[in-house]
Amino acid sequence: MMMTIFLPLCILAASIKEDTLETESEKIREKSQRLAKLYQLEGEERLDITQRVLDSPEVLETHKEYIRSSGRRIWIFQYPSDGLLVTGYISFIPESKDPPLIMQFRGGNKQFGIPNPANNLTTYKNYTVVGSTLRGCFDEGVDEFGGKDVNDIKNLIEFFPILEQHLHISLVNQELQMIAYSRGGMEMFLALARFPGIQTKVGKLVSLSGLLDIERSIENRVDMKEMFEKEFGLTEDNWSEWIRERNPLWHVDKIRKDLPIMIIQGTADVRVSLEEGYEMMRVLGESGHQANYVEIDGGDHCLRNQPYILDLVDDWLHKCPL
Repeated sequence: MMMTIFLPLCILAASIKEDTLETESEKIREKSQRLAKLYQLEGEERLDITQRVLDSPEVLETHKEYIRSSGRRIWIFQYPSDGLLVTGYISFIPESKDPPLIMQFRGGNKQFGIPNPANNLTTYKNYTVVGSTLRGCFDEGVDEFGGKDVNDIKNLIEFFPILEQHLHISLVNQELQMIAYSRGGMEMFLALARFPGIQTKVGKLVSLSGLLDIERSIENRVDMKEMFEKEFGLTEDNWSEWIRERNPLWHVDKIRKDLPIMIIQGTADVRVSLEEGYEMMRVLGESGHQANYVEIDGGDHCLRNQPYILDLVDDWLHKCPL
């Protein structure tokens, strides 16, 4: 005798989401292992990896073509952060006239979600793009997911004069724009809040599928709660303190009011809920910040399935309609 069991739609939807997340996560883990090879410094403090990138099957042919035609160079380097050595990357076109200077904030953690040094942003137009892989990825130290790893952002900016000296490009006197993906959204807001001096160097902020409300993320995703408990020190005893230290919503009031902010989310994002962006916009509005919100119908996590998204960001960075 056959028995048919009907699951409530909410349970069925949650199950499908978990399966989708796990499948996607496995692909990210595998890709990250392959991308790690691009970051091998071979005993050097800094290394031009442009040819390595051009030879890599992990880099899109369209990106390779643009790198070749533009003369773009991609370097990796180590920089000091709290007595540790952390790996960063920079992509630029030598002698380009007035290139926008962008700091890219990575998603993921440790060696999960390693940024491709030749990605959509680092090969976009004439942008100069610099970013950190953060401690605990390739080098020394431990990724604390919004703890002391945030110092790696401040220390990277303080390393700009050394990069200028060795790469013969202008960084120190350039206005810095920040573009953050996923976990990077949290990292961006925390860096600005903890180190107010950075705010004088920054022109605009962009969050793409940013992790903007950790408490809501924990409520929506059991796997995030389990990860925070297993790998990043979240316990019942330190719950409130741990979340308060890391939740961007609690630190918005430390960021200058006239700093333009853009929040972009996709309706098909299975990692970060739209509610996180809604809540951030509410808090920004109540605190008097200038903020734009863009919601992309069908956009996935970090809007990877939206090829025009950087054109939208670029237009906003130049025109900044508020």
